[in-house]
Amino acid sequence: MRFNVTIETGPTPEYDTMDEPTVVRLIRQAYAQGFTISAEANSYTITLANGQRTIRILPGRRPQLPTDRQRDELHRMIVLGRELTWERSRRNVGVLTDGALKMSHQLSDGLLERGYVTGTGHPGTEARRTLVACLAYARSAKTKPREARDEILRRALLDLAQTDTVAWRETADPADGAPEPEPKQQAAEKTTVQKSAPTSTTPHIVEELNRQGVATNTAAGALFTDMMTLFNKYERETAATRAAQGDTNPYDLDEWEPLEALADEWTSTEGNKQAREQFLDRLADQLTLDNLRVLRVLAEAGAAVTPRVVRAERARYKVPEIARRSGLTESRVYQILRNN
Repeated sequence: MRFNVTIETGPTPEYDTMDEPTVVRLIRQAYAQGFTISAEANSYTITLANGQRTIRILPGRRPQLPTDRQRDELHRMIVLGRELTWERSRRNVGVLTDGALKMSHQLSDGLLERGYVTGTGHPGTEARRTLVACLAYARSAKTKPREARDEILRRALLDLAQTDTVAWRETADPADGAPEPEPKQQAAEKTTVQKSAPTSTTPHIVEELNRQGVATNTAAGALFTDMMTLFNKYERETAATRAAQGDTNPYDLDEWEPLEALADEWTSTEGNKQAREQFLDRLADQLTLDNLRVLRVLAEAGAAVTPRVVRAERARYKVPEIARRSGLTESRVYQILRNN
């Protein structure tokens, strides 16, 4: 994942994009130089400051939140310091293990696919928890107040900043070794693309264009590359300005996410009385009377606006898809459409 970095040293901030290893090194260097580390889990924002310089780090896109099972494993890794390595299972697939217990390959693959651990399944290689894992874990702590989530992320970052921490030591993965020699034709094409790219183009944009098969060694390709560069710069600068003005959601992350999480948990406990009771107990501990009023009013508003949303989405989706996405029955959708 790419991260957007804003460095404020004067009236004009500087902007950059970095990959995760570079951001990790930046955090470590800043910590070693006496920068304080603070975090806002809700907006995925990391702030490094020393009185003369302020560095803000935000992910280029919202990290995917973990499932309950994945979150349990992230808790063991991030909070309890559980160290994992990759092994081969009896079915000859890569699985994560702490030396005593092995995860299922589905759970192992899920953690890897979402970017929560490093490695590629090579036996004996370390599976380090990632910065993305820390961000997603802290943001998914729905049962804790905002200040507690911020502190969870801050402590995870402090752990990351201490280079002698075992889980964050730099280790070599066989997949990170020297690349295999490329065929001469591919190497020549790659060199042509990189040489012809405009000087204002950052390397990751060239890589993305190469991946998509967009030729940058033409006038149209060069124009497209410049447009992407300017758009990325504009997005970073706009978000930085909004963050400096106190905007807690400078990248317009999904504001409905907390409500979606509640709805998903309510749905997932259907038919399980014990799980449903535990969910309601946690929710009761979180909600105040004012929160309760908001939820009840939202439920009424949702019922009232349902026909309008269904009719508006009719042009995009067929009835079965509308029913699936909205949680309505198909007969109710047909009823709404007939009454239009």
